[in-house]
Amino acid sequence: MKGLLTGIAAACCLAVASPAAQAQDHYPNDALNWIIPFPAGGGTDKLVRRLQESSGRFFGEPWSVENRPGAGGTVGWQHMLNQEADGYTVLVGSVTPVITVLQEDNPPFTPDQVRVVAYYSLADLALITRDDRGWDDWDAFMAHVRENPGTVTVGGSNAALLPLAYVFDQLALDVVLIPYPGGGPAMTDVIGGHIDGVTIGTNTLEDLGDTLMGVATFGNTNLPEDVRARVGDIPWVGDYGAQGMSVPRFVGVHPDTPEEVVAALSDLLGTMLTDELLVADVLSTGESLTYYPTERAGAEYADFVDATRRFLPLLTQN
Repeated sequence: MKGLLTGIAAACCLAVASPAAQAQDHYPNDALNWIIPFPAGGGTDKLVRRLQESSGRFFGEPWSVENRPGAGGTVGWQHMLNQEADGYTVLVGSVTPVITVLQEDNPPFTPDQVRVVAYYSLADLALITRDDRGWDDWDAFMAHVRENPGTVTVGGSNAALLPLAYVFDQLALDVVLIPYPGGGPAMTDVIGGHIDGVTIGTNTLEDLGDTLMGVATFGNTNLPEDVRARVGDIPWVGDYGAQGMSVPRFVGVHPDTPEEVVAALSDLLGTMLTDELLVADVLSTGESLTYYPTERAGAEYADFVDATRRFLPLLTQN
């Protein structure tokens, strides 16, 4: 009888435990809620909603997408931290909230309070100026800056200026970097002649018009050959002895999320973000997808946070 009761008790325990085990074994068995920490209509929002259209094909159910903007992207991040660590609340991360919390004396959280699951996109930046500023190319720009240190002004968002600060420091170029709330207002000031240049995504290089020119690109690698064929052979800073920096977009979850859930989410994203039809569809919008799995994404993110801490003062001192 004792053995029978023990067996019944064990079976009951297994019955109680099995729903949780099943939920983890079959993740995801419900729709994921993606938190975008920016307003609707921006670049990140448009890209994620484009991916949402195909999400049911890869995840079983379409994602739900929720905009929670505010406080430089920290409101949405904090919302993710307030949810259960089960992998069903997913943060669409970027460098903007990282910069925000690193600038604050008493931030609501730190950049390491996220489990980076994957990178899904890397933005490459370009320096754009008017074509009447006294330089015709990157070599002439560097020569002008060295002859006139501290006089050339470049604007852009903090996230977009960071790669320039990183490269200008390596090449000992004394350029005044002016933070703007976004690339649009900085571009307006370049066109109006109020500042000398703007840093903005390389996808703008095809639509510069007659008065603007691309001076250099600042990504981790040179632009793809087919892109250079369309925009012209704009110099890449890597060919001048500098290490470039691409601005990441990442997928993150609560830092206490179980490893097996993180691994499953990373694998699903890998299948999705390397699908030929989906990649071609996203490329048609001027965006691109770059998938880094968890281990690589986490290491790259840690390096990026370290670089941000180091070079952020170059953006805020002007």
